[in-house]
Amino acid sequence: DFLDTQDAGGNFPNVTPGPKFDAFNSPWWGGCGVWLPWEWYQYYGDDTLLRESYPAMKRYVDYLDKVAQDGLQQWGLGDWYSVEDTPLALINTPAHVHYADVVSRTAAMLGETDEAQKYAAVAARLRQALNQKLLDPATGIYGQPGWVVVHGKHVLLPKPLEQLHSVWWTGDRPCTQGGQVMALAMDVPPKEVRGQVEQALLKEIKAHHGRLSTGFVATPYLLRVLRDLAPEAGWKMTTTEEFPSWLSMTRGSGSDVMKETWNGGAALMPSLGGNIAAWNMESLAGIRPDPEGPGFKKTIIKPNMVGDLQWVNAHHDSPYGKIVSNWKREGSKISMDVTIPANTTATVFVPAKDAAEVTESGKPASEVEGVKFLRFENNAAVYAVGSGTYQFQSQL
Repeated sequence: DFLDTQDAGGNFPNVTPGPKFDAFNSPWWGGCGVWLPWEWYQYYGDDTLLRESYPAMKRYVDYLDKVAQDGLQQWGLGDWYSVEDTPLALINTPAHVHYADVVSRTAAMLGETDEAQKYAAVAARLRQALNQKLLDPATGIYGQPGWVVVHGKHVLLPKPLEQLHSVWWTGDRPCTQGGQVMALAMDVPPKEVRGQVEQALLKEIKAHHGRLSTGFVATPYLLRVLRDLAPEAGWKMTTTEEFPSWLSMTRGSGSDVMKETWNGGAALMPSLGGNIAAWNMESLAGIRPDPEGPGFKKTIIKPNMVGDLQWVNAHHDSPYGKIVSNWKREGSKISMDVTIPANTTATVFVPAKDAAEVTESGKPASEVEGVKFLRFENNAAVYAVGSGTYQFQSQL
């Protein structure tokens, strides 16, 4: 049992059964003792792991507090097999932030009000430390002053890094995709500068000619951030055939399986490769668990109709039944077929130029029983729906 391998100081091993504690550990490896129970709860609505793991989760967050240097996590592996290296503090401190948030929310679920407040305060303190020490609010860059941009450890590049990346920033710190996206994913930036932080990320993606520069840790969060911030950028990134990409990892390397590195090498351990499945489901089909109703008690359907993609057929087998999100576009005409299981609800985003033109089963959507118009947001009409099958049509 993983929880039984926690050491007396609160650290989790990076390999179990074992347990094994070595230089390949980090808050993102051993920290799965906090990360996994929360993800399990979001996707299955089962809080058993959270309840059983809560004491060990607290001890781990306390352990991270003890080993912090100047309030930051500067130990262990970084963004493993990244194309471009990012300072450890910018990769690993956001893990500490996330785990403190998770413990606080779990404590609130368990009725432990004092502990909920305690760990919420820890998360707030960590965000403040990151912002004070590593954020340049004028440029929106999260970076370490004086940091020299180099390629990730053990990474074989097909050409020199300077040919893969153009420098756009000025000032005392370089920008990396990993540094920007980990801060954004954990809601670290103050509200008043979040826009600058997002724009700095997009500039850095452009500097890499639309391609990613991240590794094991930051890649899933990069795609998660881009699904709402800039889905077209995510589409270009996930469909390019050039290095680094999922195609360079497989067909471009002569391999028919996803391995450990962007050029198809090392172990048969597709931690980088597997993220494309989440992108396809959560961004292209748009099926996501709603944090307000874990385990798909509430679902978000928010498809991105990007690039030259003309149709998507997808379903997710949730604990309540099959969730379907199928869509196609013909010219400016959009058709969406959505199924929401019994005893659940959903928020559905229908891409449209005008909410008044959206129909469901041929009738104005605003007049259909069980379909409630909520708002018009970023070129999409947003509806609250109950269980059932829906056929939306709109014009873009």
